[in-house]
Amino acid sequence: MPASTNQLAVWNIALDHLVEHPLSSVSDDNAYARWLTRNEANMRDTFLRQYTWNFSVQYNTLTQDGTDPDFRWSYRYALPTDWLRVLPPTYLGQRGGTPVPYEVVGDYLHCDISTTMYVRTVQRIDDYTDWDPMAVDAFGVALAMRMCMRFPSKATYRDRLLAEFTELVTEARRIDAMEGTPDPLEQHTVIDVRA
Repeated sequence: MPASTNQLAVWNIALDHLVEHPLSSVSDDNAYARWLTRNEANMRDTFLRQYTWNFSVQYNTLTQDGTDPDFRWSYRYALPTDWLRVLPPTYLGQRGGTPVPYEVVGDYLHCDISTTMYVRTVQRIDDYTDWDPMAVDAFGVALAMRMCMRFPSKATYRDRLLAEFTELVTEARRIDAMEGTPDPLEQHTVIDVRA
């Protein structure tokens, strides 16, 4: 779903929520632009890491790194560039499959699987044209919410922004979840025995 949103548009969405004049450029020299320059990239990555947005999930086929961990795990796999979060892997990457015990250490996934690993990751997406428009809206509010604490005259906006953010994220995640069949619930053997 291509969008026409760019970095400046996202910054201006945040400023609109603070009832401030829009920026004409991301290089404008005012307190809001300087704050956004310092904080936007980290907040963007945090926002993407917190939620499993369809647009930021990537399927990866990983091969062994060749350097085995010193202890605890038998093998390691290099994670893809710009990964932000590893979603719990399953054997052979099967949907609803048996979970694979693993641990993320630095930029590597450690586990005891000796063959190819199939994992889904949440990726850094810094081009806002690749974002879902509902996620853009929610992120704009997140920026405004954080910014209002930096500028005392805007501190009273926080509660309203928090309520709006919660509502936007809830709706965006609901819509996002409808764009695929939900994963089956995991069954545990203790449940099977009791049945």
